[in-house]
Amino acid sequence: MNKAYLTIVVDGTSCKELENELADSGLSHFKVLARGDISVANVDRDEKVLPHVVWLYEPQVHAKSELFLVEDGDDTDGRVLTEEELDVLRQYGVCTEFKAKHPDAAQYGSPLYTLHDEAAAAEASGYGFNVLADGFATTFENGDDGSEERWLRIIMPAWFNPNL
Repeated sequence: MNKAYLTIVVDGTSCKELENELADSGLSHFKVLARGDISVANVDRDEKVLPHVVWLYEPQVHAKSELFLVEDGDDTDGRVLTEEELDVLRQYGVCTEFKAKHPDAAQYGSPLYTLHDEAAAAEASGYGFNVLADGFATTFENGDDGSEERWLRIIMPAWFNPNL
């Protein structure tokens, strides 16, 4: 018996629709190893349309900790965002960068999002943000055995200005 392993990204569909199509395709058996829908925004990378930059930090990813507003992509000190602020960020913002510090890859294995940019985009979209169509940036670092931490860089219209 042979097996095939694919990593695929399909435009214009959702994970659920793709899985339904595969189920109806006559394949004997398939198993989804990872999934994630990506919501893409076609915004110019030069940030003329959305000039305001906001960094968000999640200190304990698997504990579903709150998102903090921080100064930049290395900061861990900031204030918790209100639900209203998060709603506005999700509605008008575009995620341009995803940074993460994850437990030691040698001991725990690398998260899938460190291997495929599309998986990182799906992780950012999982927070409710659109991601940049072209030029989405990623940075990953092996941490210690502690909790996984993440930073998201969001560009926004100039009128949005939350105070730290």
